[in-house]
Amino acid sequence: FFFFNDTATTEIYTEQIVGSVRCVQETELRGLIRKATMNYLQNNELPENPIILDNILRTSQLPLIIKKYSFANGFSKHIHEADIIKRPQFYIQGQSGPGLELKSGANGTHIIFVAGTGIFPFLDLLDALLKRVYFEILLDKDSEVAKQIVPNGEELMAQFGPKFRVCLYASFADKEDFIGEDIVLELEKLCRTYEKERFEAVIRYSSGVRHEYFRTQTKRYDRKFMKEHIPLNVQKIWVCGSPDFNRQIPQSIASAGFDKEKIIMV
Repeated sequence: FFFFNDTATTEIYTEQIVGSVRCVQETELRGLIRKATMNYLQNNELPENPIILDNILRTSQLPLIIKKYSFANGFSKHIHEADIIKRPQFYIQGQSGPGLELKSGANGTHIIFVAGTGIFPFLDLLDALLKRVYFEILLDKDSEVAKQIVPNGEELMAQFGPKFRVCLYASFADKEDFIGEDIVLELEKLCRTYEKERFEAVIRYSSGVRHEYFRTQTKRYDRKFMKEHIPLNVQKIWVCGSPDFNRQIPQSIASAGFDKEKIIMV
């Protein structure tokens, strides 16, 4: 994450902690990989040219996602309402923090509990896992074609071990609040279709609406739920949401007998 402030009025606004989400700039890359993969798997059609990352990802921009909170002196409100014509300047310091504490070659089950915009810190991870799954599926057919379509596939194979798996439990107010649905949905569909035990998502909407594809969770995330759904050998449990969510989820996990050291507040 980055520390973010206004260079002109630092005494008015509290310092804001903002996360960088790289995958918001990679929609084009995901589209190219998906199209080339499906053309090859379904029609045995080879890509005309290899996908070259530098042609797509070279940029001087730093993508930040900042949700607007309407507090009187809220800094996110100040950013959203800044007069662009006056070209406001902001002070950014970073990168900071331990990140997700995920080491290269990680294996085993990793669980994510998020609410609302709490999914932001995990979108880059899920995007990388999606590309790894594409590469893994293509490897089953032809390694050379896999390298053409997912140029950093070998790096992703090393980054995630052969038994690395993510289970996402996400809660949103309603369907339009599901940021990153395209990444999560594609990852879930690929893993189901090609029997890759890399990912599973369970989605809950406060409005009571059920998603047409994902498994829906209606039970409370209490001690009983944790005992029934979290494997004893879980590697990490990431939690990110509202203050109440960040307090309740770790309490339920700890009361179910899991090691608190495995819980990472993001």
